Amino acid sequence: MRKLMWFTLGLAGTTGLGMFLTDPVQRLILAFLCLTVGIFFRILSPSWGRVVLMAMAGGTVGALWLFAYGQVYLAPLESLDERPQSLVIEARDYPMQTQRGQTVDGYVTLEGRTYKIRFYLEQGEEVCPGDEIYGTFVLRNTCGLDNAYYSGLGIFLLGYPVGTQVVVPGDSLPWKYFPARLRRSAMDGIANLFPPDTAGFAQALLLGQTENLSTETDRILQESGIRHVVAVSGLHVSILFGMVHLLTRRRRWLTAWVGIPVLLLFSAVAGFSPSIVRACAMQVLMILAMLWEREYDPPTALAFGAGILLLWNPYAITSVSFQLSVGSMIGIFLISGKIRGYLLDKKRLGRWNRKKLPGRLAAWGAASFSVTLGAMLVTTPLCAYYFGTVSLVSPLSNLLLLWVLTYLFYGIILCVLLGGVLAPLAGLIAQVVSWGIRGVLEVAKVLRDLPYANLSTENVYLLGWLIFAYVLLVLFLLLRPRKPGLLCICLTIGLVSSIFFSAMERYTDSYRVTVLDVGQGQCVLIQSGGDCYVVDCGSQWGSRAGELAADALKGQGISQISGLILTHYDFDHTSGARELMELVDTDTLYLPHTPDADRSLAQGAEHVYWISTVLELPCGEGKITILPGEKDSTGNESSLCILFQAENCDILITGDRNKDGEEYLLEQIDLPRLDVLIVGHHGADSSTGLPLLQKTRPDTAVISVGEGNPYGHPQPQVLLRLELFGCRVLRTDQNGTIVFRG
Repeated sequence: MRKLMWFTLGLAGTTGLGMFLTDPVQRLILAFLCLTVGIFFRILSPSWGRVVLMAMAGGTVGALWLFAYGQVYLAPLESLDERPQSLVIEARDYPMQTQRGQTVDGYVTLEGRTYKIRFYLEQGEEVCPGDEIYGTFVLRNTCGLDNAYYSGLGIFLLGYPVGTQVVVPGDSLPWKYFPARLRRSAMDGIANLFPPDTAGFAQALLLGQTENLSTETDRILQESGIRHVVAVSGLHVSILFGMVHLLTRRRRWLTAWVGIPVLLLFSAVAGFSPSIVRACAMQVLMILAMLWEREYDPPTALAFGAGILLLWNPYAITSVSFQLSVGSMIGIFLISGKIRGYLLDKKRLGRWNRKKLPGRLAAWGAASFSVTLGAMLVTTPLCAYYFGTVSLVSPLSNLLLLWVLTYLFYGIILCVLLGGVLAPLAGLIAQVVSWGIRGVLEVAKVLRDLPYANLSTENVYLLGWLIFAYVLLVLFLLLRPRKPGLLCICLTIGLVSSIFFSAMERYTDSYRVTVLDVGQGQCVLIQSGGDCYVVDCGSQWGSRAGELAADALKGQGISQISGLILTHYDFDHTSGARELMELVDTDTLYLPHTPDADRSLAQGAEHVYWISTVLELPCGEGKITILPGEKDSTGNESSLCILFQAENCDILITGDRNKDGEEYLLEQIDLPRLDVLIVGHHGADSSTGLPLLQKTRPDTAVISVGEGNPYGHPQPQVLLRLELFGCRVLRTDQNGTIVFRG
């Protein structure tokens, strides 16, 4: 009986459930219920009772551990939230560059306990592991599901600097920071040896460090379904162990003595992410089983790895890395073997002799495809939930590219090892590896650009197909006899139907206007007939707005837009523009011709139209009228206003214009009564004045705003004015993406 597996299953279950129970008493009650259920089933059924008792024992430990962790270790942080504190922080790593400056991970001691903290510093500040930073920081604790990214990594504090900070160099580099120094040395070595266009990928593939990975490359990997290769996990550990096993000539004791330290060091250098810890723990158990000639049980090994993570930090269960890593392994264990057996049946690929090349290729292809598909069946719902996309091309991408990436990984390791001894030879190898990297990215780009290679969950038809697919899969597993061929036919018919209806929808609607939920920012899609325009594409999330817009368009089979119209140059209206133009062919970029024009946005655009006078554009069965601000106006007052008119539909977008700018708009054009008003400046009181509302009397007001934004948008005065005119109010922070169709 796999006691450890059942114990860890219970441990993970109550730990995950306990995250939603913020009251400590509720966690204690959960522990008591688990213990009671376990004892009850043990008495009721001697056979199954032992399994249930073991799972409930794990559940009891999980609930009690979460209670103790929260009350003893994390509770003191609640009183420090959003308060400035004078701190002494010991840096544990080198700085990472972000859009807000640079961040550094470190340790801080508060009330006798040591916590991991991620804090911000000014650009250019030199910090090394072991240095001490003295200064005042406003602290924010990250305990909870809203900050799962940080708490999943064990980072329970964020520090925002106030005033000046002083960095005091450490006396010497402590041994505990040797992996960080080794990682930096490897990163620098790769940067020196590899060309600029491949160095970022090489660093990410070897060490999982993606900060130097270009946005375009990252997007290609994600949309082609092989993004996991730059998140250090089981693939990297298995490749590394395979190399060690080969170099030690498969001698058990030598493999163990060399392999275990190498794996532990590699995990430390890669940063001890949940996925690498899980993979390393499983591989070490495999080595020990081989060493002592014991049977290796993968589910027990997985339970061991997951249990270590949860007992070290129960909040690791909120980490996407943990969930995807464990989920993929569960899929491989439960499903991949059955898929592989089906494919290698003598009626199918198994009819070829495996001692000959066709048979070997068939066996290799079946194994690769089954592993990828097995992992996908479990992780796809997670990807759909967290990332909003599902890659259909992933099985093909992994089949074609993973074996190449194995050799590239070996080549990068060789370059790093030889770089300090035989630099010319290392440089030559780096050039060869770089050509391989470019080839992988080109193939991935071709696969990414295939029609419907990725599905966006914003598309209701494709989301419906995804739900339909899992319902069919459950029925397939429950019913007898099982007919895999019939299952594949039903899934294919469902997918083709959803794609067909999705593609036809934009032609059957006379118009479609989509206000995307991009957080604190704005992005609006206007579609009519075969034309599609995007108005603004920005968010305080940065380029994420461009990705969301591209996903929404590609989910409808749209790979080209008629134009991108930017109302003005604020970051939260333009940050994703360049990203969108890289991902979707854009005929024309429309920009306001103002003294403060950001001409860098025009770089790379095929056609640019600078708006200084009123411009009308045909849009399917309707038209778009673009109205500029007053001559020589700047900032929010220079915002272009966009009036979209189709049959029985009038929609107005005013950008960030304030009330004076709105009055100038009323002088420019005789505005009709509006069906929809996209509320100006995200609901700031300076916009959406009474004159505009009196003239247009909109039926619906849409506010594009981010949840919990620091500006207090939408402000109560604006909501009161909209209520006064009887407007139905929709908000992206409450309603998500909003769609109007006619």
